[in-house]
Amino acid sequence: MKKSRSFTSKDSEQLKKWFGQLLDWILTSEQGKEEASRPNNHSTAYDAQAIAFALYTGNHKVAERILREVPEKRVFKQIEPGGKQPEELRRTLAFGYSEFNLQHLIDIAAMGEKAHIPVLSVSSADGRSIYKAADFLKPYLGKGVKEWPYKQISEWNSKQQELCKDLYRLYLLDSTRTDYLKAYQQFRKKNSKELFNLLFLKEKDAL
Repeated sequence: MKKSRSFTSKDSEQLKKWFGQLLDWILTSEQGKEEASRPNNHSTAYDAQAIAFALYTGNHKVAERILREVPEKRVFKQIEPGGKQPEELRRTLAFGYSEFNLQHLIDIAAMGEKAHIPVLSVSSADGRSIYKAADFLKPYLGKGVKEWPYKQISEWNSKQQELCKDLYRLYLLDSTRTDYLKAYQQFRKKNSKELFNLLFLKEKDAL
């Protein structure tokens, strides 16, 4: 928006002030504290939003604090050494919520990279990491819902496509993981109208 002539410096100042107030509410309200304490995707989404708002408003101290806490508070507690996410697998949309939580973690890892705070590369002593969560889901790409050993009562195909996009974003963050790029290329059903293409897709991979 900064490049728009219609978005003035005053607009920018007011918008940052609004997001600063929202961030304060998220951090201090009972609703915010409750979400932060949840053991599943709710707390991960909470972190992703709080980090984004903090970075946008210039509150780097808050952003960096949350980023440094993510491995211990979210990754190591929500992801098992084999990559399962127990809190998401208990749902009736287990694949979808596992992917959704992974998506939030990728958002956080991307912001961590910009802030020079490693999140993606961090692994626990017993092997818990964002990579493991992705690696657990990846083998189910291209398979039918009946081959998924947990519940997924709807949205199987759409969530498979979301996982393809997650893997591509992980490849952008770590180009050594060419297996993620290959999975994306093999199973992704391209849609030229998706916002994902503008935000993340490299020209060479759009062909």
